[in-house]
Amino acid sequence: MCFISVIIVAPLINITAYIVLWRTSGLEYSLITAAWWGVLLITQHYTTEKTKEYKTKESQYNDER
Repeated sequence: MCFISVIIVAPLINITAYIVLWRTSGLEYSLITAAWWGVLLITQHYTTEKTKEYKTKESQYNDER
């Protein structure tokens, strides 16, 4: 329950940060940062799914129940 507020506010914080970056450094840096964040998000999702897959395979061998 304590993370619900973070889930709601996180997109607003991201948008605010991109606007501040746009105003201080320019639109191109803001867009590059947004693209880089997207790449990291996709990469994190992919590695999480692979880790789950490997942990499931590992538990099949190591589980002694």
